[in-house]
Amino acid sequence: MRRLLMAVLAVSLLIAVGCGGTSSTTGSTASTKSTRGASVQQYASLISQSDMSVAPAARATLQCSPQGDEIFHCSQAVVTAATAARSITDALTSAGSEGSSTYLGPPPQEIQALVQQTQSDARKLLSAIGDYSRGGCVKTFATACQEAYQQVTLLAGMLNKDIDGWSPYGVTS
Repeated sequence: MRRLLMAVLAVSLLIAVGCGGTSSTTGSTASTKSTRGASVQQYASLISQSDMSVAPAARATLQCSPQGDEIFHCSQAVVTAATAARSITDALTSAGSEGSSTYLGPPPQEIQALVQQTQSDARKLLSAIGDYSRGGCVKTFATACQEAYQQVTLLAGMLNKDIDGWSPYGVTS
């Protein structure tokens, strides 16, 4: 039973890290950019609507010691962080991609750096989680996995800090 759970967890992680991208539409359903551009509230709403489970996942990875029976719980936290990072990355990429069904236009100057930092850290976290997964660290925690897990923990914390930076705009983590 435990092996089945670990296999399901490994597949979930690979799906969360590997899937995604932006969706786009064509024809009459494509959104159009307003003449006034995107608002801070529109971008903040994207972050709010994205999977905000990165905060609890970041806390869980920090509190976790991925050895023995704990590895399953630690791997669950990594999957949760991957899902949140993918959601945030997809939302921000789509918002800035003309032709996307959720195109908003470029972010306002006031939040441009925050958008870029949030998206950058989410992508870095996804990359680190991919390395963690490809290293076989979801099922076992070899010595080589310690560095990969520490990198995931560090980057999950950085993304959580980015999300905290959205709090003046009504986003809570």
